[in-house]
Amino acid sequence: MKKLVFVLGVIFLLLAGCETKLYSVLIKNESSKTVKYTYNGLSRELAPTGSEAYEVKAYTLPPTDIKDEYGIASIEMVRSGDIFTFEPAPELHLYVKNTLSIPIEIKADNYIDEGGSVKFEIGVNEEKTTAKIYTNKPNFSLIADDPSYPIIIDWYINGDTMYVIIR
Repeated sequence: MKKLVFVLGVIFLLLAGCETKLYSVLIKNESSKTVKYTYNGLSRELAPTGSEAYEVKAYTLPPTDIKDEYGIASIEMVRSGDIFTFEPAPELHLYVKNTLSIPIEIKADNYIDEGGSVKFEIGVNEEKTTAKIYTNKPNFSLIADDPSYPIIIDWYINGDTMYVIIR
């Protein structure tokens, strides 16, 4: 009987030591845009200059799928301990020249901002400079009326401008 009480006591102590510890995490928005993100499995939204505190389990992953209210990836996250801060991402001016005889649209995942749209429309033999891009390693994709049309995209960065030539 003493052994049984001893074993039950040890099991009780082990189970009592396995309690889940929660940690305090603060998420702040220091950008001028509303930020949409996913944290701890839930979609969230945080207004400009807002903040939100969370109690989470250890090893909870940081926020993901971070974008502004238009779905543009113009926000970056900076981590300092248990504080995650959303800040404006560095931007480049986008200069696009379409040398083709067809109008096209380009995308770079969600990194282009053309007046709140992630698509950049360019007419026949047109040059446009009205957009911004929030990455220096774009993955350009094209939307054209004739998808079989051979299209080549050349781009380079000079200063604060990304130059894109479509031919």
